[in-house]
Amino acid sequence: MRSTLLIRAAISLQSTTRRRRKSIVTGMATTSDPHGVFAFAASLDARPDRDRCLAALARAFIDHRGQLWPEGDAHATPQWISDNAAAMLRVLERIYRAACDPDEDHPGAAEFLHRMAWLPTLIADLDASKATHRLDA
Repeated sequence: MRSTLLIRAAISLQSTTRRRRKSIVTGMATTSDPHGVFAFAASLDARPDRDRCLAALARAFIDHRGQLWPEGDAHATPQWISDNAAAMLRVLERIYRAACDPDEDHPGAAEFLHRMAWLPTLIADLDASKATHRLDA
């Protein structure tokens, strides 16, 4: 009797683990990038126009400090933002990934996406200008 219970528990645990692993893999495979942030952040280091993109991101981050830090931050100076634009994009990419995850309920996700509505447009413009530069070459 005791061995039967242990076998049932092991089978149940194994099934649960398989379902959980499948949902994790499925979630990773199907996480969409509706804002283009994931793909842009992943490709930034390999882009031939990386410096131009970082300069544009820094200018936008400086212009949108109020959306990035609604409570304000004395350390978020234009110089600091310019020096850290790539790191800021990586952090924003992780926050976007969490905010866009359909399997999770993150308080504040909708408010974050609303505040950051300007970023996908900027990214689309940067990607479009990359395509234009390729056509000109």
